[in-house]
Amino acid sequence: MPEKKRTTTTKSSSTRKKSPSQKPTPAPKPQSENQKKRWIALGALALLLLLGPLVWIGLSGGSKAKQLDKYLALAQEYANNEAYDRALDYLDKAFEIDPNDPRIKDLRDAIIRAQKNKEKLKEEELANILKKSNQPTVVVQQTPPVEKETKVEKKEKPQVEQVSSKESAAEQYKKYMENGKKYLANNYFDEAIKEFEKARKIENTPEVDAYESVAYYGKKDTGKAQSLAQSAIQKDPRQGPAHYTMGKLLYDKDLSDEALASFKKAVEGDYENADMYYSMGVIYYMKKLYNDARTAFQKAISLDPRHAKAYYNLGLTYVALNDNNNALKAFDQNLQLEPNNAKTMVNVGTIYYNAKQFSQAEKFFARAVEIEPSNDRALIKLGNTYEELKQYTRALTAYQKAYQANPKNYLSSFNYARMLAYTERYAEALKYYAESIQQKNDYAPAYYNMANAYFQIKEYAKAEENYQKAIQLDKYDPEPYLGLGTMYLTRQDYEKALSAFKKAADLQPRSFIAYKGIGDAYAKAEIYEDAITAYKKALEINPTDVDVLESLGDIYTRTKDYTSAASSYEKYIKLSQRNADVYLKLAESYLQIKDNEKAKATLLEIKNRFPTYKNMSKVDYYLSQL
Repeated sequence: MPEKKRTTTTKSSSTRKKSPSQKPTPAPKPQSENQKKRWIALGALALLLLLGPLVWIGLSGGSKAKQLDKYLALAQEYANNEAYDRALDYLDKAFEIDPNDPRIKDLRDAIIRAQKNKEKLKEEELANILKKSNQPTVVVQQTPPVEKETKVEKKEKPQVEQVSSKESAAEQYKKYMENGKKYLANNYFDEAIKEFEKARKIENTPEVDAYESVAYYGKKDTGKAQSLAQSAIQKDPRQGPAHYTMGKLLYDKDLSDEALASFKKAVEGDYENADMYYSMGVIYYMKKLYNDARTAFQKAISLDPRHAKAYYNLGLTYVALNDNNNALKAFDQNLQLEPNNAKTMVNVGTIYYNAKQFSQAEKFFARAVEIEPSNDRALIKLGNTYEELKQYTRALTAYQKAYQANPKNYLSSFNYARMLAYTERYAEALKYYAESIQQKNDYAPAYYNMANAYFQIKEYAKAEENYQKAIQLDKYDPEPYLGLGTMYLTRQDYEKALSAFKKAADLQPRSFIAYKGIGDAYAKAEIYEDAITAYKKALEINPTDVDVLESLGDIYTRTKDYTSAASSYEKYIKLSQRNADVYLKLAESYLQIKDNEKAKATLLEIKNRFPTYKNMSKVDYYLSQL
């Protein structure tokens, strides 16, 4: 049974088939209460959508207008199904076509409000569950992938002008202010304050308060910074530096909307610096307004070409925009400024990993581990890559090191357990799956893979319990249903197997395993007509699966449809010539339809290909009758 893998909780996580990354889901409430709260969230969204001027009917001229309408329709459809991230992604695409379309902003605002309401409900559900449980629970906090803060470092001390007492008061004031701004730009905050105070003695203006507020913020004297900024704004609302200071104070408190509004006022007040645009970029990124984030980070870089973190975040933004070429360029610029930035190495490796360039990915992940040997995220990614390169021993070592580096990371214990299970060390795997669940008890893939391990050691009751737990946590995941179906087949409980496989097929209509399982269940229950239908559906999805072709041929044989049986066995043999039993079945089908020439040729081929075949006496008997 396939194992699942999760590498990271961020968007840059690597994805491997099904085993890979799935978003963790919150622990469930009892079904009746869950339904009630889900209807509340849906009702809130529906109300918001109805109240807002969202249905704007007009004539759409040209392909761009049609594409815009399509993106808006998709965004609304995903929003109605609570897939808010997907909905916002389509709104970003719509924004690129027409940033002035009022429907985009209205729908975005409604979705964000509904998303916040849903998150609040999830938090309430989790709190209630924790109250009812005596078991210790670790709530994993999701952290943004962007670098929010930058390190303030002094640059080269600037040369400032000497101020002569012979100069006019206006000239002296101007020079002191210019000197203060130069010091401020290079992060010499004390020196800047001294110059601004000299200017204040000449003329106590709102401009002095505004720029001093920036300097005091740089000194981390937030009380003084806020007082001066408020004073400047009260005297002159156009003071851009004061709005910048207020924006930074709000930004530090994670009041993103308020901070962004202050930054915009700073720009209107003709004040800008790299740090401000950098902070704006972070806010836009967190809001998933990636085009705006890109513009802000680019502006920060234009003002400070050595702003390493701006290049890093710009790279993340390009990844979010699915522009990997420009992402790699931005990350390369970051590495030129920060050659030992392991996070950048991991992100570059992830781009190559997702592009299936695993050898390139391995180089960057290995370099990240070399720089930071205890970087569990890099070690997990390195293990993922070794798996893709089929270097399983190295993958196991990488996961073990990740676990040793951070045993509290549920992904470390989870991936280590997976690889132990892959090497059939199921008892050890169960131990680490249990640890992963203890660290994050709402992580569905851990329960699913634990169920697989129990299934392998034939502890079916525990396997079923964990499959059901995985389903409770993620009812839209077909994998646990496939596991249950396979287990029920093993236990000859065909009715339950059929139910499980059908549920998997409903969730994933192109699941070959689901339809094969349905066919197997019907075949075991001797409901042959339905088995044939299911097997044919499986072959539509995967026409080259020889096991299904053999099973289909066997059913045709049981129902005495020997022509169809022969056709299935012929297709099998075109794909694989290794199974003597299928050759014999084909020969017997030919005999039944009186095609003695083909029967004889097939029997002779058995003697030629499989001289030690266990049923050679039967082959010889058939030949003697021809």
